[in-house]
Amino acid sequence: MPNQNESLTSFAIHPDVLLSALDDATALVDKRRRVRAKNPRMELLLASDDMVRRIPFSSENGQWQLRSSASLDERLQTVLIGIEDVIAGARERFETELGTDGGLLLAIACSIDGSRGALVRIRLRTIEEEHRARCAEVVEAMQLGLYVYRLEDENDEGSLRCVYSNPASETITNRPRDQFVGKRLDEISPVPREQGLLRKYADVVRERRTRGIDYVVTNAATKQSIHYAIRAFPLSGQCVGSIFEDVTTHLEAHEALGREAALKKAQASLLDLVRELSTPMLPITDGVLVAPLVGQMDEARGEHFLEVLLDGIQRHSAKMVLIDVTGVPAIDSSVAEQLLRAIRAAKLLGTRTALVGISPRVARTMMELGFDATGVETYADLRAGMRAAQRTEQRPQR
Repeated sequence: MPNQNESLTSFAIHPDVLLSALDDATALVDKRRRVRAKNPRMELLLASDDMVRRIPFSSENGQWQLRSSASLDERLQTVLIGIEDVIAGARERFETELGTDGGLLLAIACSIDGSRGALVRIRLRTIEEEHRARCAEVVEAMQLGLYVYRLEDENDEGSLRCVYSNPASETITNRPRDQFVGKRLDEISPVPREQGLLRKYADVVRERRTRGIDYVVTNAATKQSIHYAIRAFPLSGQCVGSIFEDVTTHLEAHEALGREAALKKAQASLLDLVRELSTPMLPITDGVLVAPLVGQMDEARGEHFLEVLLDGIQRHSAKMVLIDVTGVPAIDSSVAEQLLRAIRAAKLLGTRTALVGISPRVARTMMELGFDATGVETYADLRAGMRAAQRTEQRPQR
């Protein structure tokens, strides 16, 4: 065995082994600018017309290669020159952002057939990251307030600590965000405990169930009562989200209609927003959709998911849908039945559906509930499901 002072004079690894070990879209480019090998994730990326327009690769007679600089805009010319510099030996690595979508391209020097080449990796947002980014943009821009609390001790409601608040929450409450974030609810004010808000939030975390809450506080200066409509919903990591709005004026204007009815209408609007954030349909290639489910599923959300699924299939002419349940902490008999209904309904539309990301805990629960997986495609994770979708697309038509 060489000691630490000895250098490695040669080191080799088979390209297929190397590429299969990398999660990012990766390709090997030789000195003649040809793509000599690529992993499945790069195959999917190159199959997307939208992505091909953002990277300097093109296909001629079935052979992928670096494009000519004459056909590129200024931004892509910069990317192309960086890769070519790595191949030519002018630099050992080149790294650049691909655009506003969060993409990152990295090219590093490597040896191909005894000559210098480049290993090009393209890091794009995963489906989950894209979903989170879209949700974050909505949450930051929306006019409704949002607090997120973490229950640090499941047996102690007093351990609820605020871990996030959006800009609208500051405007609605007229209190700076730093008065909340990082602090326990008990430290902020005694009112939440007095009105049972801590217990209700803790119950949402424990029961994994969304609930509406009518919360009233008194303005210390004006002595006026302020009514908030709250929709509390469970999140992963022992957290609870609290979307809210000030409905005081709304209630006063609709006094004749009844305070309770107006409050329920406001809470229903909040629930619709929660559902929209938690059940997106994301196209990844032509004809393939991913539906990442995050958080606890209940009957109402299951019904909403079925509507969104069928609408997404029709709108995108989907041939396959990957239902990603990685972010679902638990599944009961009702939810299992709803997933089966969704799969059967998609099949009636001629769409193939697969469940991906089932955890051992969820799998065990589904078997104990007598979940009939006959005819249901399942894959360990989203990447395996995407590979299956790709194989289907590449299969010759008869």
